[in-house]
Formats: sequence, structure tokens, C-alpha cells
Amino acid sequence: MRSRGPNSEPKNPCLVGNRTNGGALGGGMGVLPMPTAEYFRRQADICIRLSLIASSEEVMTRLLAMAQDYHARVDVLEAQARSSQPKTISEDWNQLE
Repeated sequence: MRSRGPNSEPKNPCLVGNRTNGGALGGGMGVLPMPTAEYFRRQADICIRLSLIASSEEVMTRLLAMAQDYHARVDVLEAQARSSQPKTISEDWNQLE
């Protein structure tokens, strides 16, 4: 068995890390980040996957409801992003016709 140095022990061995990168949450150090559409999509995917192995129908139903909520949040964020982007020439042209 390999010996570990004093700094190699996890600070809290009960916590498990996840694969969410900082880019999915936006923001920087010291700033409370606003979750992105990517983050909510990933959370919805996790809920759906967990619902497939849920131990009861009640848990499965709750997880699927959570996934729907996350997808709704994605829709809102994407609608906000579309409304804040400048229109393209083709969009303006289509409105004239």
C-alpha cells in the first residue's frame, strides 16, 4: 500500500466530487454563479437516469417532475438568450415580407 502525505487526505471524506465544471455554473471566485442552460440540462439528465433505477413509483415520479422543471428552466434561459441577442439581417428581412 502506498503511503500518503499529510496534504493528500481529503478535507471531508464524506463528500463526493462531481464532474460539473465551473464553466457550467458561470461566474468566478467570490461570486454566486447563475446556473446555465447546460447545468440545468445535466441536472435533468441525472434525474431521468435516477428515475430508471428508482426503488418506488413515488420516487420515480418525483424525479421525472424534477427533470421537467429543469427542462422548463432551460427553455426560459434559452428564450432570454434569444431575446437579448441582436437580430440577424435574415430575421429582419423575413419580418418585412
